[in-house]
Amino acid sequence: MTSPYRPDRSKRTVLRGVLFFIILATLPLYVIGIVLWATAPYDGSGGARANPTATENSARPTWTPLGLDDNTATPTQSPTPRATATLFIPLQNTPLQFVPPPRATNTPIIPPTDTPVPDRDGDGIPDALDRCPDLVGLQMFQGCPDTDNDGIPDPDDACPSQGGPASNSGCPLPDSDGDGIPDAQDQCPNQAGVAANNGCPPVVDSDNDGVLDNIDQCPNQPGPASNNGCPLPDSDGDGIPDAQDECPNQFGLPMLNGCPEPTP
Repeated sequence: MTSPYRPDRSKRTVLRGVLFFIILATLPLYVIGIVLWATAPYDGSGGARANPTATENSARPTWTPLGLDDNTATPTQSPTPRATATLFIPLQNTPLQFVPPPRATNTPIIPPTDTPVPDRDGDGIPDALDRCPDLVGLQMFQGCPDTDNDGIPDPDDACPSQGGPASNSGCPLPDSDGDGIPDAQDQCPNQAGVAANNGCPPVVDSDNDGVLDNIDQCPNQPGPASNNGCPLPDSDGDGIPDAQDECPNQFGLPMLNGCPEPTP
């Protein structure tokens, strides 16, 4: 026996299926609407609005009288433009709006090159830093040579082939007698001498007593420097100076202090 309520149940099932397909068909529209709402510019008042653009009023005719006696008038158009500002709303973060982060820029790294530094004279000092780029020189002189080794580089040396002090511009000091002692320090500038005698010729010691002849009052007789190179007085000639001889007038023996040996 069939139930009288079966037709109503089948109708409800069909109706539910139709409603389900309607909802399923309209669901993409809801999704599109939500996306459009989320990406719309935000004006701070809770809603989105379009950007205003500048518009110009349409021309309105104005009437300009041509004379005072008649009422004739000529219509002319004088448009009055009105400029309106265009509002640009910056992109802001909203709960459903994504603002992409700033894009990082990559700075290219240029590797060093192996290009040789110019060095024409090959002294190891680049031409840009070499004071004498065509002459082999020393680093202490900025690439310039010092031919006479006097400590003055050749460009600053007035006598680059002769050694000399910087006070004389690198030239040797005058030396008239050629003894190696400059005239300014030579007491005998016209006679070759030795440095020990201040540029004068060496002094001899004729009696070999250690006192040079120039200060020896007895250059041919040996004597102590205390007696100006002269022998000490010895009256009895026993070789014992009178100052040390207890018997200066008698020939004696040194062991007896210059006195003669006693007679038994």
